[in-house]
Amino acid sequence: MEWDELTELYGQVIIERAQDTQWFHPLEGSVKQTVVNPTCGDAFTVAVAQRDNRITVAAITAGDGCMIARAAAAVVCELVDCQPVEAAQARLRAFTALVTHKRVLTAEEQDQLGDGMAFTGVARFPVRVKCALLACEGVQQIIDSNSSR
Repeated sequence: MEWDELTELYGQVIIERAQDTQWFHPLEGSVKQTVVNPTCGDAFTVAVAQRDNRITVAAITAGDGCMIARAAAAVVCELVDCQPVEAAQARLRAFTALVTHKRVLTAEEQDQLGDGMAFTGVARFPVRVKCALLACEGVQQIIDSNSSR
């Protein structure tokens, strides 16, 4: 696939995910974390319910952001939903590595990220990296706070 075709495909995925409301809803019985990007004003309240060292459900319960932030929030919720905490953390690390280009992902990580691979070009726009990682940060903060209890 040519770079232009790949960019077009990934752009379409981001547009569709930004408009997808499946992961944006109230979530009772969950731990919530508000995350804000002070650079642009994107802000979300991320919610995660956990039981027996497993994320049972994840959602964005409030807030809004740019297209990149909304799309990434939907992808992050999908990546961690119904996952053991350890697997969810591995997926969050892989998504962060993809967005920041800190390291090359394994084939297995690429498969696990699914639509998250659409964010591969975000690193070329440093101001957008924070947008793409906003929900990821919120979920990780919740996991960290739950593990310290």
